[in-house]
Amino acid sequence: MLLVRLILSNKSSYKKLLGVRGEEAQRILNCLQQLLCGSTLKDHTLRNHLLAATLRLCDTSGTYPLCLTLRDVQYEDKVVTAGQFGEIRRGRFQNKPVCLKVIKLYERSHIERALKACGFTREAIVWKQLNHPNLLPFYGIYQLDGRNGRVCLVSPWMENGNISEYLEENPDIARRPLIRDIVFGLDHLHAEKIAHGDLKGPNIMITQTGSACLADFGLSSVADEDILRWTTLETSTRSGGTVRWMAPELFDENDKIVRPTLFSDVFALGSVIYEILTDQMPFHEVSQSYTVTLKIISGEKPSKPPFGAWADLELTDGLWELMDLCWSFEPDKRPTLPDIIKKLEADPLNPISKRRARYLEQKPNQDVNAQSFTSMGFQVAESHQGEVRFSESDIELLKGLIGTSHPQWFCTQFPMICLTFRVRPKVPCFTGSDKAVNINT
Repeated sequence: MLLVRLILSNKSSYKKLLGVRGEEAQRILNCLQQLLCGSTLKDHTLRNHLLAATLRLCDTSGTYPLCLTLRDVQYEDKVVTAGQFGEIRRGRFQNKPVCLKVIKLYERSHIERALKACGFTREAIVWKQLNHPNLLPFYGIYQLDGRNGRVCLVSPWMENGNISEYLEENPDIARRPLIRDIVFGLDHLHAEKIAHGDLKGPNIMITQTGSACLADFGLSSVADEDILRWTTLETSTRSGGTVRWMAPELFDENDKIVRPTLFSDVFALGSVIYEILTDQMPFHEVSQSYTVTLKIISGEKPSKPPFGAWADLELTDGLWELMDLCWSFEPDKRPTLPDIIKKLEADPLNPISKRRARYLEQKPNQDVNAQSFTSMGFQVAESHQGEVRFSESDIELLKGLIGTSHPQWFCTQFPMICLTFRVRPKVPCFTGSDKAVNINT
């Protein structure tokens, strides 16, 4: 870890790291990911720098850590749904239902380009670091039809679908607990200095037990500006998002890439709360996205439901005030997630919320353990946590990045320094049950 710390803390060594290609890039990525998933890092800043370096090397080298790779995943030929860059299929892994998010392209060169363009690698790396009840777990990367096959991301299958579908099928479900789940999940992301980047109803899944969890981290961004200070490489994904949920600062008049931020996430959160409480999309009266864009950049906010409609909604004055704050035009005027949590806890339930809460309490208890996220082996993998041992050849490769940037005594005595750290035997790259480790631990 000391060797990696020195590489990340030196401008010259860091640029050398980002310039590595081919097999050497693969070996270094494997080392970095082992540290992220296997070590007990207490230094929050160092972990974020390590994560950012891993993301950037993935972007520049066109590859990803092999320890994220899964084997023996079964999948159905039938496509559940498809989009511009990929498709969703249903499958099974370790006898559990899983969702496969598949890149459509077939040629290897096209797949490698798509890994960058569509943010698949970024999504996989960021997603793997996260572990929270309100964040959809990530199991790993799987290649359909062997090593040269299409790449897909594997996660639990959510039978209840996304929150928009769930509320349409279950209109009497209490909304406040779902909002709380979303806020807690986003609070965890922001505590790790990670912006989600595409927060909206279709990207919020519902577990079998009726909890909400955030998914689709394809636009996520490590939101620590210090991490980005040493390179001119543009590695952030497109500002993308979906227009109706996007903050005004994400619309650049020169069509430049604008990274999502913690502030833009809060703006989107206000629109998600609106979506949940009113059963309407933001700016639902407007059909054209271009017109919605003009409204947002001019400072207009989603329309307030007529007061007569509030009798059938869980909307309160306090909740509307909270949404209004989230939609503040100036990013730094928006509340933080801890502030939002306090406001939600202080806001009393209205009669509709109380009635729906009573209905929820009367429903038969569901078997929580039947679809627990830990049932796929995440708890077992805790035994893999600890310092990771690198091979001698990997150590030599990493030492080569330092060159003359650090004292000679370090390069010659590094093996002795390694012995002062508690280490565990090196675990195999393949795992079906690696526990995602919090960036902040």
